[in-house]
Amino acid sequence: MNSKIKKINQVLQGHKLLLASSSEPYVHFYHGGEINWRTAVGGVATAFDAFMSAYGGTWVALGLGTADANVIDNQNNISVPPNAPAYTLKRVMVTSKEEEGFLALSSNTALWPLSHVVYVRPQFSEDAWLQYRKVNQKLAEALSAECTQNTAVWLNDYHLSLCAQYFKKLQPNVPTGFFWHIPWPSYEIFKICPWHKEILEGLLGADLIGFHTQGYVKNFLYTVEKTLSCKVDWQNFNIQQGNRIIKVRALPIGTDSQGLSELSTAKSLDEINTVRKQFNVLNRKLLLGVDRMDYTKGLPEKMKSLDILFTRYPELVGKLTLVQIAAPTRTKLPEYVQVLENTLSAVDAVNWKYAQGDWKPIVFLNKFMSLKELIPVYKTADVCLVTSLHDGMNLVSKEYIAANSGEGALILSKFAGSAEQLTQAIQVNPFLVEDIAIGIKQALDMPVLERQKRMTKLKKTVMQNTVFGWATDFLQELIASKL
Repeated sequence: MNSKIKKINQVLQGHKLLLASSSEPYVHFYHGGEINWRTAVGGVATAFDAFMSAYGGTWVALGLGTADANVIDNQNNISVPPNAPAYTLKRVMVTSKEEEGFLALSSNTALWPLSHVVYVRPQFSEDAWLQYRKVNQKLAEALSAECTQNTAVWLNDYHLSLCAQYFKKLQPNVPTGFFWHIPWPSYEIFKICPWHKEILEGLLGADLIGFHTQGYVKNFLYTVEKTLSCKVDWQNFNIQQGNRIIKVRALPIGTDSQGLSELSTAKSLDEINTVRKQFNVLNRKLLLGVDRMDYTKGLPEKMKSLDILFTRYPELVGKLTLVQIAAPTRTKLPEYVQVLENTLSAVDAVNWKYAQGDWKPIVFLNKFMSLKELIPVYKTADVCLVTSLHDGMNLVSKEYIAANSGEGALILSKFAGSAEQLTQAIQVNPFLVEDIAIGIKQALDMPVLERQKRMTKLKKTVMQNTVFGWATDFLQELIASKL
C-alpha cells in the first residue's frame, strides 16, 4: 500500500468511504450496435477517478449513458475502470423527465449561471425544481442503502445541494461531507434563486462543507447569516444550527500530479515530434487551450486575442499556432449552441485574415480528448492559455504544469480559483481581450531562464497540492467533526 493511501486509511479510522456526484466517471453507450465506454469530461472527474482507483470504495452517480443500464448488476453496480477494475460505480437510474428537470434545467440553466459571474441570466422552473428534488432524494436513498456501521459519505457539487439534508434524515449518525466545486456567489446574487433558502438548508445537512477559496467560504457564511436563523462563527468558520456545528473550509483541489508527471516523463521524443507534426508546429510555437465548450471559459475572447496580437506584432504571423481543444458539453442548451457559434466565428475570422499557405493561426478541435491523449500535448505546448471568465478552480492549469517539460509558460485568468495558488503564472483579465494578447507576448518574449524558474515554482506548488492531499485534508476535517 503506498503512503498516500495509507494516510487516507489512517484518517478514515476504519470508515468505509462512499463518494457521490451527479456525473459518473465512466459512461457506457451504443455505437454501431455495440456497447462502448468513455471517460467523463472534466478535471474533477479525472482527479476523483485517480483517487478512487488508488483507494477503492464506492462511487454513487447517475447512470445517463445510453448503455449504462445494460452493463450493471442487479444492485446497479459495475466495477471500474473498465480496463483495470479498482472500485465500484453504483448507478442511480432516472427517467428522462427527471434527467431534464434535474440536470438540464435546474442545474445547468439555473444554478450554474447563478454561480458564475459571466452575465448569462439564470432561468428558473418550478416543475424542473420538483425533478431536482426527486433526483436528490433518489441519490440519498441509494447512498443510505450502501451504508454500514462505519461509513463516511462525501457529496459533490451544486447538483446535489439538497442531498445532505435528505441523507441525514435516513442516516443521522453518518459523517457527511459536501464539496461545492464551483464559485459561491455573493448574497445579493444568490438570493435571486427562488429556492435559495431550501438550498442552504439542504447543504447544512452536511457536517463539513468545502469550497476552493476563502472568498467563496466568506460569501457562503454571509449568505447563511443573512438568510437563516443560524449563528455564524467568523473566527473559526463554523455554523451553529441548533445543537449541531457545521464546519466550512477552504480546501483547493489538486490533480494526480505525480501520476501525470510520471506519464509525461515516459513520453518519448518521437511522441513529441508526432504532436508537432500533427499540428504543423515543427518550427513554430505551440499555444494550447483545453476547455469544455462552455460560456464560462472565455473561448471567443481567447480566439479574438490572436487578432490583437498579430495586429500589434505582425512579425509573429506564421510563427505560432493556437491549438484549442474544446470538449462538447450541454449541446442542447441554447446558450451553449450560441457560444460555439461565437467561437467558430472568431476562429474563422482570424484564420481568414492571417492564414498563409499550409499555416493557419488557430486549429480548433470541438472534440473530447482523454487525459492520456492530452499528456504529450501538454508536454509539448510552449504556452497554455486558461482564460476562464469565472472558474471554481480549473484543473487544466494544474494538469499542464504537472505534465509540461518544464520550459512552458502558463497564461491564467485572474478569475480562476487556481490563480490564488499559481502565482507564478502570467495572470490576465480575460474580459479585456488586449490583456490576453499582452500575456501571450510576455510568454513568448520571456527569457528561457525566467520561464524555467517560474515553471519550477509552479511544479513545486502542484506537486505539494495533489488530489490525494486534498482528499486527506477533507476527510480528516470530516471525521474530526464527528468525534
